[in-house]
Amino acid sequence: MRQLLLTIITLSFICGATAQMGTSGFSAQSNVLYNDGYGIPWKFDFEMSMVGSPFFDTGYQIGSLKIMHGKDYHQLKLKINLESNKVIFEGKNGEMLSVSRPVERVSLQGKDGKESIFRAGFNSIDKQNDQSLYQVLDSGKVLLLKYVEIRFKDARSAYSGTDLTRTYRQIPTYYIWTAADGLIRAPSDEAGLMAIFPAHKNAIAAELRKDKLKLKKEEDLTKAIQFCNSLKE
Repeated sequence: MRQLLLTIITLSFICGATAQMGTSGFSAQSNVLYNDGYGIPWKFDFEMSMVGSPFFDTGYQIGSLKIMHGKDYHQLKLKINLESNKVIFEGKNGEMLSVSRPVERVSLQGKDGKESIFRAGFNSIDKQNDQSLYQVLDSGKVLLLKYVEIRFKDARSAYSGTDLTRTYRQIPTYYIWTAADGLIRAPSDEAGLMAIFPAHKNAIAAELRKDKLKLKKEEDLTKAIQFCNSLKE
């Protein structure tokens, strides 16, 4: 009985120490980023109710980031505000801080274990510039990138006239990056895809027919680019 009690106490101590180490690890990393001068307080401009969200994920995700032409930081609690194109991290006291410098790369670990990667540094196109963050859907000979534009509509309460509700919409646009052409709009049909991979027209046509892929759908477009990236030169 005494041995069992000692075992339980020991296990409790180990679990508590591990949790404390994990928490202090995140705090230490965010503190390094803050002390390097890259963290400024962040919050919404005013109080409001929200429908939808301007964030990639409303909760924090464990991840890493690289400052543009600068250092890498790991084991941070991060979220990405797609509306402002800002990376938010949790400070050591739980406060929300915005990375004050342009970010080159962000990696987020989802609850399902899936990694989401965002990159910047591409040529300007449409409304975006070289600091705009794109989600990487596939990489290889070409990159398949997703940019999300945030639009919103405000409505005030019919009763008070002051309470504000903001409804967000996330509108994705897809792009292809190649070393030769830089960033271009992703193709929405078979002819456009073949123009990027002219040496593999027959193989691409066969693959699209076999899997009945429609390039206007994100899942199908990703599968098509994955197939193209797997083709040998």
